Amino acid sequence: FLLVLDVIALVVELVLDSEFPACSKIKEAAFCIDKQTQGGLLANEIEVVCHKHPESVETAHKILFGLSISILLVFEAELFATFALLGFVFFRQIMYVIDFAVVTLSLIFEIVFANTAEEGAGLLVFVRVWRFIRIGHGIFVDTETFEETKIQKLEKEIKRLKEMIPLSSQNLLQHGYT
Repeated sequence: FLLVLDVIALVVELVLDSEFPACSKIKEAAFCIDKQTQGGLLANEIEVVCHKHPESVETAHKILFGLSISILLVFEAELFATFALLGFVFFRQIMYVIDFAVVTLSLIFEIVFANTAEEGAGLLVFVRVWRFIRIGHGIFVDTETFEETKIQKLEKEIKRLKEMIPLSSQNLLQHGYT
């Protein structure tokens, strides 16, 4: 459920960024227009354009940021609980180690680059790509967990059926079947 919620938050955030770009992007675009056409917006007009963003957009960004951090904290707490239960066996399981690295780095990126991401397009792209990596990793882990549960159920069923074979053979012999 949390993974789906995180995907929805990422898509909404991307749509908001495309519909209401950051002021730094507007200034950069205006500067490019000015250099190329010898015209364009004046500096004071750019500020007016930047401040026309609805307050709801800023609020949505804050909510989405809080949601993303909350989801990461839940995942991080789950990993720490797993470590507490398994001890150092945790580090022998490669998927736990990868999961720990992805979640921890994601948490760091979200917090550290939250305010600086709009300063550089490259950094923003990196943070967005990292979120897709994190979501892809989460889907992989969920799928692996689901498959592992299925395998465990099938192994129990096989064991139960194997235990029934001697009983069935005895039952057949008692009724005269050979």
